[in-house]
Amino acid sequence: MGVYRGLMRQELGSYSIRRHPSLADQVYEALTDSISIGRLQPGQRLVLDRLAEQLGVSQTPIREALARLLQDGIIEEAPHGKLRMISITPRYVSDAFLVRASLEGVAAELAASRMTDVQIAELRAMLAHAADALASDVFGPHISVDNRLHSAVCETAGNVLLARVLKSLQLHIDFIRGYSQRHSGDHIRRSHEEHVALLDALTRRDPSAARTAMELHIHLSGERISRLLDFNDETDLEFDHAIRGAKRASSS
Repeated sequence: MGVYRGLMRQELGSYSIRRHPSLADQVYEALTDSISIGRLQPGQRLVLDRLAEQLGVSQTPIREALARLLQDGIIEEAPHGKLRMISITPRYVSDAFLVRASLEGVAAELAASRMTDVQIAELRAMLAHAADALASDVFGPHISVDNRLHSAVCETAGNVLLARVLKSLQLHIDFIRGYSQRHSGDHIRRSHEEHVALLDALTRRDPSAARTAMELHIHLSGERISRLLDFNDETDLEFDHAIRGAKRASSS
């Protein structure tokens, strides 16, 4: 073991670690931000020299960032070696929200016994503020509490691997939201009601109820977002089945 450690020190000693974000990291962040706000659309071609010109960088960091997005599964190879954003289909939305519901359901179950009174009080106050704002058709506070509630559950769950997988999935969720007119009033009001039910379960320190509330919230969010997308009236039976199952679990 001592010899092995010595060899490792020799092998790694020649590497220089950069402690600041690389240019490719910054390009990746710029592109993911554009995806999240709907600036890059489903099926849109990604032209290397055009992106380099728009971001004011050389093509090398663009290539590196696009390679990461390809690995993330958010872009794909088109004919003749071209790259484009993936398409948003009923099955894609179904898959993304089914996976998210399962993962965040586990996170809520873990967080229920770990969330502090201070965290719960903070979230309760944010929900009350969001409710007042929604009464006046102001949606910004809801978006803030949505981000904070889901982040708090994930962080409090305390599972590093779960957090990493959720972070990689979030890009796909944001891509779908960015294309779906996510600020629909009906969608947001129903989402707020589901947030209240989730926080009630967390307040009771009830892991099973917290998991069920989170899963139902995400399934229903996915269903509502699907209605905002133009799928030419296509349906996804697997998604419908999952939603019905979540509703049964919630009422039992």
